[in-house]
Amino acid sequence: MSQALLNSSQKRKVSKASHDAILEHYHSDENAPTWDQIGEDIVVKLRQRTIERLRETESTIIADLLERDPAYTDVRIRQMAKSARDDARKVGTPGKGNELLECVPKLHYFELKSRGRGQVIRLLFEDADVAYIDIRYPFQEWPQLKQGSVAEMNPVKTLPILELNGQSITQSYPMLRYLAHKLDAYDGQDDYEKYFVDAMCDICIDWRVHYGAARFGGVPKMMDDHKELVQKKFLPALEIHLSTNELSKKGPFILSDRMTYADLVLFINLHDEELIKDRLADFPRVKQLTEGIQTRSKLEAYFKSDRYLG
Repeated sequence: MSQALLNSSQKRKVSKASHDAILEHYHSDENAPTWDQIGEDIVVKLRQRTIERLRETESTIIADLLERDPAYTDVRIRQMAKSARDDARKVGTPGKGNELLECVPKLHYFELKSRGRGQVIRLLFEDADVAYIDIRYPFQEWPQLKQGSVAEMNPVKTLPILELNGQSITQSYPMLRYLAHKLDAYDGQDDYEKYFVDAMCDICIDWRVHYGAARFGGVPKMMDDHKELVQKKFLPALEIHLSTNELSKKGPFILSDRMTYADLVLFINLHDEELIKDRLADFPRVKQLTEGIQTRSKLEAYFKSDRYLG
């Protein structure tokens, strides 16, 4: 099929990727079918190629171009690209958690391995049997990306963002509480339990703010000062709460045998600062909590899988 034949028969603009797909597939066919006859085949083949490319390169560039570039005016190709991107990023098989949420949620977060605030949400999804679409943003592309669809979903232009039943849910800790409510789990059952879970989470939030300033402040001494602060303030305080409060002291979790979203928040703080393996000897109750999370059946399987990126 020649370029001229394609241009003379098409009824609307198509992307360069569409042209390439046609020429690659039909270049040796002297009796090539018309555009109308091959239109469906193009969509299927381009969808397949896009998914394969995404999986091979772990990149979203092709799909993002198909979706964002004004030159790609074929609506069906744009829809196909979006669907292909989502398929390539889908994690897990829909389970009971998806039934409670009534959807397969989309998580938008940075390409930050298995770390950060977005990772708390991934762990909750893993434990709750929730399949989700994991959309990751490379840091080097963030200045441009946050001006587009991210700004439309969150005027503050921050991540994570969770798309859930047509709504954009923002602010990671209210997001966790919202998910706990929807899943009817991962929180306290009465007012005092809910208070205590929120309080433990807020301690971890204060800790996380200090860590973020030290980690991204660009001054090495800030991280040294932060490590001393964690050892002298946050870990001892958490150890006391977990070992003395009647709700917690039986272990392993903040509410003893019931894991909450705050347990996951604390775990990721410890994980991201690389405290879990050999730096909790002086904080046995905190260590017990981390072990309780790591040995939950679904989370244990996750940590052993290639989905866990360290």
